[in-house]
Amino acid sequence: MDKAAQTKFWQKVDKSGGPDSCWEWRGARREFGYGMVRINGILRRVHRVSWEIRFGVITGDFAVCHKCDNPPCVNPDHLFLGDAKDNVNDCISKQRFSFAPLGANHPKAKLTPHLAADIRSMSRQGFGYRRLSAIFGVSQSAIRDLVKGKTWKRLVTSE
Repeated sequence: MDKAAQTKFWQKVDKSGGPDSCWEWRGARREFGYGMVRINGILRRVHRVSWEIRFGVITGDFAVCHKCDNPPCVNPDHLFLGDAKDNVNDCISKQRFSFAPLGANHPKAKLTPHLAADIRSMSRQGFGYRRLSAIFGVSQSAIRDLVKGKTWKRLVTSE
């Protein structure tokens, strides 16, 4: 990255807390607070850009992880490289990892285990995806995935 782009990048960073504090990204952010910036037409995560400015281009399939657990932080001293497993282990060790709710426990779930079992049973009886979709108020792809076992994998039926 050329010096002009680096200067433009650092203009969007708040370093007011000093060299040991988190340097907060003040530009665009995505979900969970991770900053994004467009460089040479490519949308990039700002903590990766910060790492590369300080340490060089990242080769291989590495994640740039936060020691500080502050997603908008771009202080390169707060970042470290790791693979996906390192990133998850770091998350678990800091007790930040929460497993996503599945099935009926998911906040957007429209089905219950009983309804899912009924859908599988009705499918075996010859009901098509379109008809099941209309009856249960979910998409045909949701019906298909349920019937084929791609979703609701833990569903236990008595049949």
